[in-house]
Amino acid sequence: MLSKFPLNHEYKIMAESYEEEEYLNATISHPNDEEKNIVISTYGKELTLSIWKHHEHHDSFEDDDHENEFIELSNYIDDIINDKVFFAVGFRGEEIAFGAASDDIKDLLDDKVDKIEIKTWSGRQDKTIKNKS
Repeated sequence: MLSKFPLNHEYKIMAESYEEEEYLNATISHPNDEEKNIVISTYGKELTLSIWKHHEHHDSFEDDDHENEFIELSNYIDDIINDKVFFAVGFRGEEIAFGAASDDIKDLLDDKVDKIEIKTWSGRQDKTIKNKS
């Protein structure tokens, strides 16, 4: 898929194995913050995108729509790198209560947690919101 629909950003592909299953990881390195590296994994016969404390599944390889799903994932990565996607982790005390991503920061606000950390690719919109107890 990467040869047919190359990502718009520089990436490195590494072969990995886990429990005797081989898979590939494509990594787009963040220039300043390793936690914000974008990793696309094919482990488990699906495409999983990971960034910071967040991961999401994009294709289960069970249908014949791989090309469209890969194009959508590539466009989503462009949105991440262009700060159009916010990532949030909500905490109750020190425990993670939720993780989510959205193109609208308002979708990530939750007054039922003590603290919400919000991150974007560039870091220009990173913030920590502490809710009043």
